[in-house]
Amino acid sequence: MYINKLRVYFAHPSKMIDSDDEKRIIEILKSRQLDVINPFEKEASIRAQIDLKTWKGSMPKNIARQLWISDLSFINICDIIVAWFPIYEAIGTAAEVQHALDLQKKYYYTRKNYKSKGILIQIISKIRHPLFAYALQHGNQLYDTIDDFERFRLSDW
Repeated sequence: MYINKLRVYFAHPSKMIDSDDEKRIIEILKSRQLDVINPFEKEASIRAQIDLKTWKGSMPKNIARQLWISDLSFINICDIIVAWFPIYEAIGTAAEVQHALDLQKKYYYTRKNYKSKGILIQIISKIRHPLFAYALQHGNQLYDTIDDFERFRLSDW
């Protein structure tokens, strides 16, 4: 019997593109037989219009809108969200988690051989933020480090 792979959206800050830690998390997810959606790979044509390495936080509105629409459309089709917060200034990542939380409340969907009441959100961060406390009330998961995530050691926060 063929079962479709679960799709995971890997939410993380643009400052971490091509970092060793980003690559490590993607490898962990792939080793779990998940279909990984890395928004930065999927949006390469849009992002090519700006230089993220020298980006200072201000981009043209039309590009920002294209990126946001793209991100939300990927989240909408995923079964799991892995949100990595290595830095506090991960505003876009927090917004993606909030969108996934909103989906949890609104949708019940069925895939072939898989049923879900929503999206599972897994957060990797040493930061303690009210959004995370809210997410954890809904059966989601928090890991303090990438090592903890790899070994399935949940945070005791």
